[in-house]
Amino acid sequence: MRNISIIIVLLYTFAEALSAQNTDALDALYSKMTSSEVTMEYAYTLTSGSGVRTIGDGCVSVQGNAYVMKGNGLELYCDGKTVWVIDPEGKEVVIETPAQGEEAYMDNPALLFVNMGKAFLIDGSKRNGSTVSYVLSSKVESGIRTAAVTLEDSGEAPVIKSAVFSLADCNSLDIKIKSMTFSEKKPLTSFFYDISRLDSSWLVTDLR
Repeated sequence: MRNISIIIVLLYTFAEALSAQNTDALDALYSKMTSSEVTMEYAYTLTSGSGVRTIGDGCVSVQGNAYVMKGNGLELYCDGKTVWVIDPEGKEVVIETPAQGEEAYMDNPALLFVNMGKAFLIDGSKRNGSTVSYVLSSKVESGIRTAAVTLEDSGEAPVIKSAVFSLADCNSLDIKIKSMTFSEKKPLTSFFYDISRLDSSWLVTDLR
């Protein structure tokens, strides 16, 4: 679930790469995202190379390179410098710093905010009424081979509706966005997880 949740953040960051296309929809979306906190509720289907399917859902709030994700029993907090992975039922917390190399793109969305334009190539785009679709391919070893992303451009600001990712491990990930909303930015302390509030029954593993 963790890597699946991280890929959800790609739906937020992909517009930075696409904004170079100078289309009205992408410019409007990117402008709105960079000036707001963005919250998305999503559902996903992960299909293995052998056809086995895993489904799940969750919610992510993203602001710059900080985020909070909750879904399928896990919670992830990132204030841009540190990642906390929390298992509330198991009473476990793992604290990490960003990964390096290929794993960095899957485990640390902050790098995608900075490097999205370097990581993906835009292979094509198409508009059909208010629906705009894009096809991307990876230019680096990111764990993702290709992506197909769809926007709905019919309101005040375009919103992401769906994405299909082809992964390097031969799995595919189909994501549907149930809702995408914009709100005023919060203090970065909102994305910090304070382990001092936990009692002695919790297991905290600090890998920094």
